[in-house]
This record gives sequence, C-alpha cells and structure tokens, in this order.
Amino acid sequence: GRISADQSRVDLDLGASYRPRPWLGIGAATYHLGGPLRPGDAPPEIRVGTALRPFGRTLVVGLDYAHVFGVTPRDVGIATVRARPAPGCFLRAEASTDARFGLGVELYFGGIGGGVGAMGQVPPTGTEPVAPEMVLWAGTDEPEERAVPSRHIPQIVPGTFVSAAASGRAGSPPPPGELDLAPGWLEHRHRRAPQRLVVRFGGVELSSSRWMDVAGSIARARAAGVEVTAYLDGDVDRWAFAAASQADRVVSHPAATLRLTPPNDERVWLGRVADVLGVEVDVARSGAAKDAGDGWTRSAPTAASRTARVAWLDAQREVWLGAVGAGRRTDADKATAWLEGGPWTASHALAAGLIDGVAWSDQLPALLQGTDARALPVRGPQPRRRWTGQSAWDVPTTIALVPIHGPLLDRGPDGAERLVTVLERAQRDPATRAVVLDIDSPGGTAWAAEEIARAVARLEASGKPVVAYLGAHATSGALRIAVEADALIASPTTETGSIGAYRQHLALGDALARLGVDGVELQATGATGSAGWLRRWDPAEAAREQAVVDDTARRFMDAVARRRSLSEAARTTLQDGRIVSAEAALVLGLVDRTGTRFDAILEAQAAATPARHSDPARNLDVQWLTLDAADRVRPFAPRPRATPDPAPNVPLQRLSDLLGPLLDATGVPP
Repeated sequence: GRISADQSRVDLDLGASYRPRPWLGIGAATYHLGGPLRPGDAPPEIRVGTALRPFGRTLVVGLDYAHVFGVTPRDVGIATVRARPAPGCFLRAEASTDARFGLGVELYFGGIGGGVGAMGQVPPTGTEPVAPEMVLWAGTDEPEERAVPSRHIPQIVPGTFVSAAASGRAGSPPPPGELDLAPGWLEHRHRRAPQRLVVRFGGVELSSSRWMDVAGSIARARAAGVEVTAYLDGDVDRWAFAAASQADRVVSHPAATLRLTPPNDERVWLGRVADVLGVEVDVARSGAAKDAGDGWTRSAPTAASRTARVAWLDAQREVWLGAVGAGRRTDADKATAWLEGGPWTASHALAAGLIDGVAWSDQLPALLQGTDARALPVRGPQPRRRWTGQSAWDVPTTIALVPIHGPLLDRGPDGAERLVTVLERAQRDPATRAVVLDIDSPGGTAWAAEEIARAVARLEASGKPVVAYLGAHATSGALRIAVEADALIASPTTETGSIGAYRQHLALGDALARLGVDGVELQATGATGSAGWLRRWDPAEAAREQAVVDDTARRFMDAVARRRSLSEAARTTLQDGRIVSAEAALVLGLVDRTGTRFDAILEAQAAATPARHSDPARNLDVQWLTLDAADRVRPFAPRPRATPDPAPNVPLQRLSDLLGPLLDATGVPP
C-alpha cells in the first residue's frame, strides 16, 4: 500500500502466486489500485506471469505480461533474469517491450534482505535521454539464503531427537539431535553447510542402534566436507565411543571416563525364588529358543537360548570393532585391547591413542581453530519451524516417522489401538508421501502385533511406501509388524528374530497356603474349565494351551515367510524362536540391508518421489506422528466389544484382591 505525501491518494498492490512444480511458478498481481489519478500518478495495471528455474538454484527466468490502464492504455511484455553467483547474492536484469530496462543486485541475510538497482528507458528518437532512477527495496523473497556465513561453530548433542514424545503434536519441529548431522539438514539450519561441527557426547544415554545412527550421520557430514570434532564432556559407554570415533578428531574433557567393556547380556532368573515361595509356573512355548517365559521357571538359560544369545553378543562385538577400527584407523587387535582394557581416564586414553586431545570446555574453540585464530563461540543450532528444503522452490517430500517403542500392548496410553489410529491418519493425510516405522520394541501380545501389522498392511496397500527401521530391539511381535513394510533396514546392532509365541501361567495356591490362606476352586457341575490362579494346568489344559501357542506361532511364521519370501532353510533355522543379529538376519533374508534411521528416511523418500537434487536430504520434510497428536485429531475411543474383557490373570493383582478384605477387616491400612 502507498499513501501520497499530501495524503490525498491511497493505492494498493495485490497479488497471488502458485508453484505447481519445483521448477515452475505462476502468479498474478494488480498495481496502483486507488482513487482518481492525478498528473504524475502511476496508472493501475494488471500483470500475470511465470517464473522458470531451468538450471536449479543458479538461474531464475521470469516472463510477465502487463496491461497498463490510464490515459494511454498499453500492453507490455517484461523479461527478468536473476542469477545466483553465490549463496545469498542475486544479480538482476530486467527489460520490457516499452524500452525500459534495469540492473540490480540483491543480498539476503537469513530471512531479511534487499537490493539496489537502476531503472532507465531508451528515449524515443529525437528526444532528450532521461536519467535512470535509483531503486531500493527490502523484503523476504529468499528466506533461506544467507550471503555471509555464520561465524559460529554449530554444536549438537545427540539423543534429543530420539523420543517421539518430545514433539507433543504432529508436525512439531523436533529439537536438535543426531539427524541434524545429515548434510542437507545442516545446510537448512545454517543456510550454508558449516566448515566445522562439534558433537558433544558426555552424559547421553542411548541404545546401541541410536549411537550407530549418530555414527552414520557423522560420516555423512564428513562426506559433505564438514570437519567434525567429537567432544567427550562426560562419561561415555562403548557405543557412544564407537560413534565418536567416526569424527575427524576426538577430544575429551579432562575428567571424562571412557567406560569401554565387551558386550554382555545380564538377566535375572527367578526359578529358585519361585520354588522357595511355592509359586508354580506353567509355560507353553513354540520353540526351544523362545525363552521369554523362562525367567520364572529356570535358574539359567537353555542351551538353545544360550547359543543364540552368545552368537548375538559376538556379532555386537564385531560391529563395535569394525566401527572403531574404521573410525580410528586401527587394526582389530588394538581395538580389542581398547575394548577389554577399559575403563579409561582421559589421560590414559590419550596415551593409548583412543583420543586425539584433552581440553576443558572453554579451551575447545581455540583448539578447533588453532592458537592464532580468533576463538569463536561454540553454540547450538536454533530450532526451525520444520525440517524441509533449503529454498522455497523445493517442494518437500513429507515423510511421517511413526515410533513403535516399548512393549506392544492391547490398549492403554501406548496400546495398539492408538498406534492403529496414527497409521490410519498417515494413510488419510494427502501431504504424507511415505511412512517410516521407527521400531524399538521387544514385542508383546499377539493381538496387538496382528492389529498393528494389519494397519501397516492397509497403509502399504494404499500405495504409500512404508519402510521399517529396526532399532536396538525388533523381536517377536515387533518383527511381525515390520515385515508388512515394503523394505526393512536394520541397525547393525539390531536384535531381531524370536519368531513364535508363548503362554505363561502362575499358580499361587501353594504360596498362599504357606501363609495360611486357603483357596477353593468351584466349577459348574460336569464342567471342565481352565486353571485359574490357584493351581497348575492339568495335562488336558496344558495340551489345549500348547495348541493355541502352536497355532499362533504357525500363523506368525507363515506371515514372515510369505512377506520376506524366506527359503525353507531359513524358515527351519528361525523355527525354534531364536534371536539373530542384523548380519544373520540379512543372510537369512529377514531384512533388506543394514543402515541407520536416516537411511530408512532416504529410502522412503526415494520410493515416494524421484530424487530432484544431488543431495536428496535437501528435499525432505520429516514429521513425527505421535500418539498424542493422533488423539487430538480423532479422540481415542475403545471399540465396543460384545462381551466384557475377562479379568486379567495377573497373580499379584489376584493376591491383592484376596488380601484386601482381610486387611480391611483387621483395620490394617493397605
């Protein structure tokens, strides 16, 4: 809008634009709409045009048609060329059919910019030339451009991207985290890929698969020409060090400790405790290595379970040795000595070659840039509205990241019905082009696994690519869900397999009898029911329970074999319910390849749309779809059931229900 100097005239400019393709934009505008014209006022005009980007971000060509009203109406064609010789800088040239021309330069500084130019006109024959007009303007035409790079060294703390609950709602911008290390995401946050980057590792607890995600992201950043420094400003475990070792240099705080120990698996076995308490346990299992219920029945693992878990630990060790050996450029023997020689103090680690330097936090900037360089402050990146392409011209591919974390439950705050709601929302949302299932779960109930797997199958059948990423754990029912995806990518440290089912039943009759509490089971005349919580299964009941478990396991194995096209040999190997490592899963055909979560995101993007850039990460819009977000879109309401749910067979709850009235009668507070 404009107001004349004497406030006698007000006019407006109105316009709209649309970009149907990344390389094509169209628009229309009206200029100088207002009161009656006076001598010297600019006449109203209508303009329509298109903008083309034939060579990516380097060149923009505009072609406009304008109709000018006023005393002498006329039609004018206008051509504009904007060349980008450097980030944040545009050279502009304009010419029109009415012999007007202009030249200018534009500079942008991360959201705000402007330009200066000169506009002139070729004088008609026999007339005096008119001096060019100087034009100044400011605006946000290029909000993602920055002519002067930031003088700060970006700092990232891994792990803040891990929890989906942190976002709180769909599309919330995730805080800085390990995915920030991807080159395209870095370029978006800082307008230009930084030359240096600090990744802090101290005091962060992540799973092995998440640390391998960090390792992969550091490798990507280094491949993009970023010099990465890992700073150990607290205690780090073996997997955190494996990720840190991928950096160009590793610097430790003087008080940090590298707690490197070989991989192990510690479990509590309550078999003897159950015997002492008089708790009797029945277990129906589908395979010798399906050990989920053994904690209550045994004092040590079975031979099959022990063999499978030792093989998985051996695979974990090899992954660690390979990562550290490649990152620190050392051989397997030296890496083994590091792993078995821990824990290491900073000084001992420096002497042994695990790290490259020791520095306090305030010494880090000078260390990164040399003693003669100006010590620049190290600070973290500022969160952006969303993760998307660098330029407004880039149409992002929206990838929905759906977390499937923890045990699979039928209902409740993290139950199957809410996850199904999230997946249905992703299926309905037209902006979502593909879905990544971020799986880190040991499994759960068969009903929950089948219900979620069915929702994934419907999503995949709708035509939207689905990629499953297997994190630290993707066993049992979690694997059942994953196989419904189009592609499976496993972290190198994944624990997967455990195909099958089991049923566990605790009988508390003898334990209560030792406390002087008598329990009596009554049944209808002639009825043969199933054991409750007082006694063990009889042979007929055990046979029926085993039949249910066998049928569930058969359907589970059939689904996995069908979706993954398993060979008969692979099916036989997995039939006993053993766990397998990522490498073994790859050999058996359970997964397509190993990689990081960002690899899964890029896989989904590639399946959703053809890559438009040499750096595909630049054209991404990754958004968490969380349980809370789905609830707000469609409030959670459990589906009606024909009959009420039976009371859960939870021994401790049964014991509480039994002793509660006794405590009330004696006046003892519960």
